[in-house]
Amino acid sequence: MMTRFSLRIPHFLSVTPLAACLLLAGCSEVSSSARKRLYHMGERVEAGALVYTVLEAEWQPQLGEGANARVPQHQFLMLRVSVTNSSIREVSIPQLRLVGSRRDPHAELTDGDRVPNWLGMLRSLKPADTIEGRILFDVPREDFQLEVSDDALDPEQRNVALIEVPLRFESGNADLPQRTR
Repeated sequence: MMTRFSLRIPHFLSVTPLAACLLLAGCSEVSSSARKRLYHMGERVEAGALVYTVLEAEWQPQLGEGANARVPQHQFLMLRVSVTNSSIREVSIPQLRLVGSRRDPHAELTDGDRVPNWLGMLRSLKPADTIEGRILFDVPREDFQLEVSDDALDPEQRNVALIEVPLRFESGNADLPQRTR
């Protein structure tokens, strides 16, 4: 005759591991970059009500000429961007930032001296309006991702997207070694 052996686990012990897993899953911080979609330059990028397009990236060793030239710590990266408000209310365009290969953030410079068609720092758009201009960064030369977002005040509610800004060398750039034949 076989006997059945059953192990009875108190109810609170069977629920505890499940509750602990749910609690840990709820408390664990999902990497914000995991929730951000990645786009390419030239693509239409929606971040909430704001629609961004990076039209051009230009590296500059300095801005201006001669003794009054503005010299960066690393190199200037100027991005020509277009931003459209697709909502029915006036919105602000937040300060943008670049994220480098080591995930280090670089804030947009707040001084537009010698930047042609500078977008400015206090930027708001009426419904259906579009603005185009340049933003400026002082960064080492590498591949970057431009982080764009809407104007939500709560970081948890913010819509964020990333736009690839690959390192490109222009033809005839003095930083490139010349090919010999």
